[in-house]
Amino acid sequence: MGSKKDSKRVSIAVISLLAVFVFLCAFTVIVYQGKRNGSESDPLEDGNNPASVSSSENVTPTDLSTQPDEQESTQASDVSETTSTVQTTASTDAATSTEATTAAETDKNKNEYIVNPDYQSEYYVVVYLKSQSFVVYKKDKSGKYTNEYKTFVCSTGAPDTTPTKTGVYKISKKSRWKKLSDNYYHQFTSLIDETEGYHICSVAYKQKKGSTMIDSQYDGLGQAVSSGSIQLSVGDARWVNLNLPAGTQISIADAEGAAGQSLPKRNTKSKYSGYDPTDQWASGTPYFSTGSTTSTES
Repeated sequence: MGSKKDSKRVSIAVISLLAVFVFLCAFTVIVYQGKRNGSESDPLEDGNNPASVSSSENVTPTDLSTQPDEQESTQASDVSETTSTVQTTASTDAATSTEATTAAETDKNKNEYIVNPDYQSEYYVVVYLKSQSFVVYKKDKSGKYTNEYKTFVCSTGAPDTTPTKTGVYKISKKSRWKKLSDNYYHQFTSLIDETEGYHICSVAYKQKKGSTMIDSQYDGLGQAVSSGSIQLSVGDARWVNLNLPAGTQISIADAEGAAGQSLPKRNTKSKYSGYDPTDQWASGTPYFSTGSTTSTES
């Protein structure tokens, strides 16, 4: 009886010891697993992972959440700046193109032989020695002398003996008839240089009569054969005398210019001798059916 009781007590004790052992093992496993999980969820807790610390300091959750937006904002800013730069460049190019066009138009209209214009007269004249042409320029809407208004055939000084000097002159005194340095009379004279004795005038006449013109001088218009003055047909000299006021500038240039309008040829029959075919004001002119009743010979 006592032996059975002892055996039962031993069994209970063994079971108790086994239960305690199992409990301790389970507790140990649970604690270990808890520490392991804690170490994996927070690797910075013990400060033993420098690489992790460095990574965490450089990239925080906040940084990660805002970084894409900042990149998009930077990219948008870059695109805006690029667009602005392109627009500015385009505007600059357009302005440059406009300036170039304006400059090209200005160069096109510029005449280098219109020297130091004072713009006092409606007209500016250039006498081109190489083409023996008298070109009248009129002001345009902007007030510049760009309109080629009239072109006349002229004769300037003979280059070997009495050359017409280049330069800028001005019209001053005007006369209906005047005896010039060649000792002949000329119609519709406009003085441009008193020192040189230069006039804009008709060709020479032996007397103050429209029937005494020297025929060879009319035939020589368009050639440099004068004594220095600028000779024109009577019709053209009269237009200058009546329409170009005192002060009008006359530039004489050693250059080629627009050709003068062709003149009517002189009729070589004897009854036409001594008459300018453009002089409809000469008394008794055979070039017109009836001569003017107003004598131009006063």
